[in-house]
Amino acid sequence: MGHDQVRKPETEFFGIKVGESSVIDALGLHAEWFAFTMEDGPRPAFLQKKVAYYVMGADKWRYADTLGAVTARHDVLYPGSGENPVRAYRAGTLGPKPAGKDEPDHYVHDARDLGALLLELSQTQSHLVDQTALLTDTANKLVYQSAPFEKDTEVSGVFKFAAWIAIDQPDTDFLVSIHDIAPDGTSIFLTHTRMRALSRRAADREADRYQGAAAL
Repeated sequence: MGHDQVRKPETEFFGIKVGESSVIDALGLHAEWFAFTMEDGPRPAFLQKKVAYYVMGADKWRYADTLGAVTARHDVLYPGSGENPVRAYRAGTLGPKPAGKDEPDHYVHDARDLGALLLELSQTQSHLVDQTALLTDTANKLVYQSAPFEKDTEVSGVFKFAAWIAIDQPDTDFLVSIHDIAPDGTSIFLTHTRMRALSRRAADREADRYQGAAAL
């Protein structure tokens, strides 16, 4: 949600609709928090534990003692494919067992190709449910999908991604994104992470650049 919605929550933001229970009196909670921490007032009733998180499908707030405790269990899904899965409609799989394929999947990233950037710039305020980038056929991504869950499943906590990766250039950036696909085919962007892979020489240049910037 945007900065305004943090202070005045709404049930719809960036194309996503949530339940009425998600809306709390944020300004009132701020006042209660300051009274609790600075005026020896009572602990706000909303803050039952150190971590409070909202579950969209259930339309409920849930609580945990730590961020780690939000994740009740971890399910490991292994990527696999019969061919290079660079298109959403010919995606690879995410399954409970390692795939038996010997050849690695691969994609081509050309830093001079501005197609992905132009797609990103064309997105509207509903970008969290916009599938344009996912469904556009490009050769610079790999797509994997799990089988539909057999029953309602809460997905809360932190995702982890592990892979053996080889590149034919000194350095590059990687992006991994996670999307929730509904039975009707619509999707919601959940999270992503970026990582920069640098050769030792490139890493030294990067460090020198930041040191030079700090010295200005």
